[in-house]
Amino acid sequence: MRDLAFELGPRGITVNGVNMGMVDTESSRIYFGDDFERSARAVANRTALKRLPSLDEVAAVACFLCSEDASYITAQTIVVDGGLTLSTPWAD
Repeated sequence: MRDLAFELGPRGITVNGVNMGMVDTESSRIYFGDDFERSARAVANRTALKRLPSLDEVAAVACFLCSEDASYITAQTIVVDGGLTLSTPWAD
């Protein structure tokens, strides 16, 4: 993010990333297979919000970053995971 932001910034182009936790999609259901429901519950329980994000919630962040409201945000990675990456390994 940083390198591209500094390379493209003088042209008025912002560069940001969106990282997300587990999302209930067809792809994640295929990847996790029969273990999807258990894995989804385990991930949701480790988030501060105790749930998985909807695709619309993730898309809203991406849309915001593409809007004029985010015109001075660059070289950032926005983590849309409900606090998952900040939780402790022993979180309930």
